Amino acid sequence: MLFVDVNECADSNGGCQQKCVNTGGSYYCECGAGYNLAVDERSCYSTTEDPCLLNNGGCEHICITSGNNYYCSCYVGYDLYTDNKRCFDADECLRDLCPGDLSCTNTPGSYTCSCSAGYDQEGDSCIDVNECLLNVCDHICTNKQGSYQCSCRAGYNLYQARSCYKYNCEPGGDGCRCIPTVGDCLCIEGYEIGAGGVFCQDVDECSVNEGDCIYGCENTIGSYVCSCPVGTVLSSDNICIDEDECSTGNNNNCQQVCVNTDGGYQCACLDGYQLDGEYTCTDVDECALRTYECDSDQSCVNYFGSYSCECSPGYFKNTQTSQCEDINECSDTNTCEQNCINLSGTYECECNAGYELYNFYQCRDINECLAIECTQNNQYCRNTEGSYVCDCEPEYRKNVQTDICEDIDECIKGSHSCEQICVNSDGSYTCDCSGGYYSSSFYGCTDIDECASPNSNTCNDKQICLNIQGSHLCYCRSGFTTLPDGSCLDVDECEYNLCDHTCHNTEGSYQCTCDEGFLLYRNYRSCSKSDCSLGDAGCGCVVSGSDCICNEGYEIGNANIFCQDIDECSQNNGGCSHSCVNTPGSHECGCPEGLEISWNGQTCIEIVSCTELNGGCEQSCEETNPGVECSCWDGYYLDTDAKSCIVHPPCYLNGGCQDFCNEIEGRGECSCRTGYRLGYDRTSCYASFCYYAYDYCDHYCDNSRRTCGCKEGFAPRTSGYNCADIDECAYPHLSGCSHTCENTEGSYICTCPEGLWVDTDGKTCRENPPGCGGSLFTSTTGSTLPIITGPFPLQCEWKITAPQGQLALFRIYYLSLGLPFNCDDWGIEVWDPRAPSYSLLRDQCYGAYEEYTASAGNELLIKIHAERDFKFYYQFFYYAIEDNVFGSSECQQTISLGSNFSSPNFPQPYSPDSQCSILITGLRDRRMGLRFYYFNVESSPDCERDYVILRDTTYNSNTYNQPLARWCGNEVPDPVYSVTGVISLVFYSDSSVQTGGFYGTTF
Repeated sequence: MLFVDVNECADSNGGCQQKCVNTGGSYYCECGAGYNLAVDERSCYSTTEDPCLLNNGGCEHICITSGNNYYCSCYVGYDLYTDNKRCFDADECLRDLCPGDLSCTNTPGSYTCSCSAGYDQEGDSCIDVNECLLNVCDHICTNKQGSYQCSCRAGYNLYQARSCYKYNCEPGGDGCRCIPTVGDCLCIEGYEIGAGGVFCQDVDECSVNEGDCIYGCENTIGSYVCSCPVGTVLSSDNICIDEDECSTGNNNNCQQVCVNTDGGYQCACLDGYQLDGEYTCTDVDECALRTYECDSDQSCVNYFGSYSCECSPGYFKNTQTSQCEDINECSDTNTCEQNCINLSGTYECECNAGYELYNFYQCRDINECLAIECTQNNQYCRNTEGSYVCDCEPEYRKNVQTDICEDIDECIKGSHSCEQICVNSDGSYTCDCSGGYYSSSFYGCTDIDECASPNSNTCNDKQICLNIQGSHLCYCRSGFTTLPDGSCLDVDECEYNLCDHTCHNTEGSYQCTCDEGFLLYRNYRSCSKSDCSLGDAGCGCVVSGSDCICNEGYEIGNANIFCQDIDECSQNNGGCSHSCVNTPGSHECGCPEGLEISWNGQTCIEIVSCTELNGGCEQSCEETNPGVECSCWDGYYLDTDAKSCIVHPPCYLNGGCQDFCNEIEGRGECSCRTGYRLGYDRTSCYASFCYYAYDYCDHYCDNSRRTCGCKEGFAPRTSGYNCADIDECAYPHLSGCSHTCENTEGSYICTCPEGLWVDTDGKTCRENPPGCGGSLFTSTTGSTLPIITGPFPLQCEWKITAPQGQLALFRIYYLSLGLPFNCDDWGIEVWDPRAPSYSLLRDQCYGAYEEYTASAGNELLIKIHAERDFKFYYQFFYYAIEDNVFGSSECQQTISLGSNFSSPNFPQPYSPDSQCSILITGLRDRRMGLRFYYFNVESSPDCERDYVILRDTTYNSNTYNQPLARWCGNEVPDPVYSVTGVISLVFYSDSSVQTGGFYGTTF
């Protein structure tokens, strides 16, 4: 199918004021010498004249000239519409600006804060109005919050919520009111007296000449209304006229064009757009619809409102023939890692033998070992770059004379992990333990406790066994001494006069006896006289006299000559849970029928049996006296309640693992010691390749492939273990740098000569367009950054310098981007080179009317990058402010709209001899508000000592750098509003009184 271009310039010059240039599938307007194209891309204005003088530049509100261009702005309280010309009212009530109880009402260009009906405003609060004081009711009035309620005296009915009438009136249609003295009915306007004169009825105004309405009349209770057909409105003289729906401030919701029609309206779109639904316009993608006209070697590139034909990838436009010709990528810089083959419109990469292609242009080594097995015993295949070799297994090494892989004796080499004895085997080794130890794992040994069993040690009945690591020792028991040969000899304790009277030596001990008339005391050594009177067989005499001492369970009786029994049951029931029976020298606890005494001899428990519910045991039950005893099966142990059974931990008996058992999420998992890997049965361990090769590999070891590997940017040496850096700069096909290449460890970087910068591909050097970057100087009159229109991609950097002693400010005054876009395509950064650590003050990629950014010193660095060719406009404004706005730098700060501010050291008293400033940056052409929550600054006549002063620091303000307000004392100032974008709050204090200071917020 052949497409023929439509020459839009043939129809009314394409709408262009001067020159129309037709293009394939589209057109554009141009202006003659001495003229510039206006923002509508149709009109032209003289470069020597102010474009805003001609029809206000097409702007609805404000036209602002900027160099050889101009842009539209709106009055305060309005926002710019998407056509960048018209303005619509901004609804301030969406920003919650009214304080306290006040309600917000939006008005054209502004807003009001007020109280609801029934309330009066007092400051930021709304106070209920007592309407009853205004005599609003006929009879009785009751005040309520925000309203009131009327009622009538006896004999009257309430009418229309306020009036009262006597009962003998019969209102028929809410129009009757009685004369209080006689009870006759009166009718309000829109009503008339009904039959009998005792009620009012509605007057139907529409019944007479249609109420003088032109189109239609509708009767209402007490009145009537005239109506008009849809799309018309009623005028003040009751005539139906057409309603211009497009005259509303928001274009009647139409995204682009609103067309008024007789009795209605419809939305329309600009050329290159189509209506999507009722209001929205979407771009017509000529490329997707295939309505474009491009040659076979060209590609269609869609953009908003039109399209263009570009040479397809792999082709370039010949400037002499204007034809698209094939690019020989192989003769130019290409990305092939090894070999390049040129094709029409593209190219292919090939790899050398031993390599395979991946990612279109990269070559990676083929691991031949995945398909090749070495034929000699005890060998494995090790992959190399572009080839492979057969090496000995890690547990073997090659005999250089026989070229045979021989076993490595790990026991001699010292590469084993045995704790005690290493036994070498072919290709491996085993571990054994010395006498007195047993093997607890593959390589670990645990001491045998010989003292745990009488048959495992050499100690006799006179000795005590002491276990030590790998053996045991025999010590003589108490009452014996050790002879040089290690045997035990009885000690004759009687030689040490341990008894009061007579001592009898025994083997390993001794025995004391008393003379006649004495008794052996309970320490079995002392003797006491026997003439003490015994109270209850609990008395014994002190040796030196006849005083009695009592045995356990007894206490001294009267005259201290006998012992009497202690009644334990008289105190706390003897500790018994039920009955207590006292006995000589002790007591016994008893239980009622059905219960039995427990093991502690005090508590009564139910009589249980293993025949009933298994005695309460979870697993095994055994009858005891008293009660039962629970036990558990193998693999379980008894819980603290002596009834329940708990399964042994997953690693009980090492979980069956050869080396280590690890408890993970309630299950046992085996692992192996260093140098070994887990077998397929998940319990056994065998030697790991990488354990032995790891120390030889420069970068990493691949156990599955049984080879050493290198990181990206490195290649293995011939040894197969070591890695060497690849010098990509020595191989242009690897680096692809258009100018200079610098090799780095494992990589490289491309660099450019002065005046060029590295493009987004990291390889190509290119120039910036004229005006993109440089050094700029500013003053309080302000300047704008130049608009850059390509080519793309680009990176621009400007250094803005204010005069010494002044500060540099920057603001995005206007910004319009083609859509869609993302932050990878476009961005602006604002840096402060004088701030600590070279501070980044702003990083932004979308939006407009943004807040000011202020420097700490007198310099700012502006960086802009645009990565692809898309349509965008911007105006960035910068200027300087006087340093005396800020005062001393020790307490200088910059805040934005919505931030809090305070005096130095707040809430502590402020310092003497201070001069501090707070720069507050707001939004473009929008007023800001300041509200103080606390204010206490030393009071003085004319605020000449300590004071707070408010200055307007907007560059083009009539009150630039002039005081707008000055405060001191302890009364909180009323909220104050700025004229426009930037203001400063400066605080001064002298050396006299210091008070609490101030605290507030911006809104």
